Amino acid sequence: MKLYSRDLRERELAATLYRVFPEIQHTTPPYWDQVLDGRDPNEGLDWPSRILSHVSSTVWPKHAFGTANAACLVIWHRPGKSKEMDHRAGSYLGPHTPILGGIGHVHNVRWSSLHPNPSWYNLHKFLPQALENSLVNPWSQVMLMCLNPIPDFTGKVDQIANLQTVAPGGRLDLVVSVCRPLVVLACGKPVHEALNHWSNPTNVETLLCSHPLKWNGHGGVYDGPNVVAALRAALSVSG
Repeated sequence: MKLYSRDLRERELAATLYRVFPEIQHTTPPYWDQVLDGRDPNEGLDWPSRILSHVSSTVWPKHAFGTANAACLVIWHRPGKSKEMDHRAGSYLGPHTPILGGIGHVHNVRWSSLHPNPSWYNLHKFLPQALENSLVNPWSQVMLMCLNPIPDFTGKVDQIANLQTVAPGGRLDLVVSVCRPLVVLACGKPVHEALNHWSNPTNVETLLCSHPLKWNGHGGVYDGPNVVAALRAALSVSG
């Protein structure tokens, strides 16, 4: 099935045959217009049933957003918050389900400008460089999920919650079974430690890197250019 091809361009093209959202007659808020670029999200084929059964808003994990056939799954620790902006902590731009159709999720496409911080800046600076440069939109091949969906301050770790995510049949298994990524990019020490307990049922290649905050030459397992190089090798992207 080309939705899960090893060729990123085939994945993106196959997804464009389907309607963007899993729900029929989905109404999009104004900020989606810039992401959809004039496309009617309700036009196209129905989603394959084996994907559709896993992505209802009651089943799909919160703070996992991107495309349902993403070749690259990026795992962050948890949504952050600050003392100055508690009322905005963990704010969610919806929809609460992944998308198809080769159009990047609004979180990935616009979140760096809507919620500017060094982590999102570095993600936007480096990650697209690692994906096939002939894609219509590099974010069409990215799913971003938080290991722990509960927002909290930077550095606060809930090991029980993290282990629940990586347990058999947990949130990570669900996301991997839907997207069938070719590579998982694990960002930061809490994520690395949790993945030591993950059974990795599809044997997807996993790359360990520092938090994106450190991708800009501040140290870590990989800095930004090395993240790009490692992902390009794992995804068999040339050039």
